[in-house]
Amino acid sequence: MFKKFGLVLGLLGSVLMFTGCTTANTTRDDKMLDVSRVEKFVTKGTTNLSEVRELIGTPGITGKTIDGKDFVGFAVVGQQSGGEEAGKFVASVLTFGIVNDDEYKYIQKNIFFVLDDNKVVQDIKYHGYAYMNKTKAFSIVVNCQRELTDQELRDTTNYSKDYIIKTWKDYVLEQRPADVVAIAQKENTPLEKLDYEDIEYNSVGIPTHLQMSAHKLFGDYTNEELNSVSGRQDKDGSKKALLGL
Repeated sequence: MFKKFGLVLGLLGSVLMFTGCTTANTTRDDKMLDVSRVEKFVTKGTTNLSEVRELIGTPGITGKTIDGKDFVGFAVVGQQSGGEEAGKFVASVLTFGIVNDDEYKYIQKNIFFVLDDNKVVQDIKYHGYAYMNKTKAFSIVVNCQRELTDQELRDTTNYSKDYIIKTWKDYVLEQRPADVVAIAQKENTPLEKLDYEDIEYNSVGIPTHLQMSAHKLFGDYTNEELNSVSGRQDKDGSKKALLGL
């Protein structure tokens, strides 16, 4: 089996990528959030950052756009993700890989708010990814990574592993991404014959995909911080039940 990227991380750094670098909301009842629902509770030009944090929780990422506007980003993931995978990875590390090859699906919807100088919401942007993480001895690999469509961002389905695999294969055949095509050509294998495990992406977990979304939406940006856990405020998430979180 051929691979696109081999991803081997330091043990502590790998665990922190899942447990200590960001916060993420996990949806309830195996449902996903329709991201546009936030617009029922957040009004551009009126709602401030404190009110956004009460609604969604602690931001997973903060930064500043090139034109000097602050933004905050939040990750929402489906059930059976995040912390569960982190625990399995720790188990793999501590048992030297005896507990390994556990595969977890991720539907990650990222919501960003652009703020004015008074920390009032100026704009709302959405982005997200479908992907799977697989834990191996001392490493984590990412398969089936692709951007969510606008429809998927607004859908309430927490898609299955089979859906993620199928739609990734459809994406590869329809879009013919250059990096995947290069692998197929190198191995003299038709695209339709590629197995999803043949392509490993070099991103990791929730914080990385927040960063990727931020770059997709804002291009280059500055003042990035992923220390949102330590920046938690008392009322963060106190009203998130309104969103079904």
